[in-house]
Amino acid sequence: MRAFRIVFQLIFGLLSAAIIFHFLITPNADYASGLTLLTLFVLVILVLGPWWPSPENILRWGENSKLRLPTDDPQVLNYVSSYIFAVWGFYEAWHMYSEPTKELWGLERTVYAIAGVNGVIAFWLLLAFAVLINGIKAHRKVKKS
Repeated sequence: MRAFRIVFQLIFGLLSAAIIFHFLITPNADYASGLTLLTLFVLVILVLGPWWPSPENILRWGENSKLRLPTDDPQVLNYVSSYIFAVWGFYEAWHMYSEPTKELWGLERTVYAIAGVNGVIAFWLLLAFAVLINGIKAHRKVKKS
């Protein structure tokens, strides 16, 4: 397994060197897409190398974690993410109400074809209320235990 990681690091290192060489020899290089690829390749090299999730690294990262507090609630992600997504759903409903000519997403197009603009607003409101209720239930369950 380690040999494959080293080989892949070498391959991505050579690809990164090719991108840098291309930047140096091309007078009008496309820096935006080239730097995006270069960043992606460097991240892959780092994940395959020093950031590989080995047991030693996991222990080392866990010891220095600032998120491990004695007052932390392990279920906090469940209800906090529900609240955040509920706010986002309400925002999308309001945005659709205030700007009905905005570009629609995939599922919104289906709802728009069935029920029009008011259907899209109702869809976002129902989704937001469902996620909000899920967050409230999860929060109550955590408070009871």
